Amino acid sequence: MINTALVQVRVDEALKDEVTNIYNHYGLDLPTAIRIFMKKTVAVNGLPFDLRDDSNKKNIWQYFGSGKDIEMNISAEPDFSADTKLEAM
Repeated sequence: MINTALVQVRVDEALKDEVTNIYNHYGLDLPTAIRIFMKKTVAVNGLPFDLRDDSNKKNIWQYFGSGKDIEMNISAEPDFSADTKLEAM
């Protein structure tokens, strides 16, 4: 027989209801979905999704602006010849 452990977590009731509805849509109950998450964590030896820090993205936009003030000169047919010189921006 497999040894089992009880895992209890306190979460906001609205969050629990929302994720329960999402998992039910896929035919999963909450305990099964949590077991899937845990097994995937072990399989990939980490979180089963990418973590992103959007604060860096925000800082870049603050530094460079929205891009509306950037002037670009793009021709319909780019020149890829070896003697093409880069123009200063």
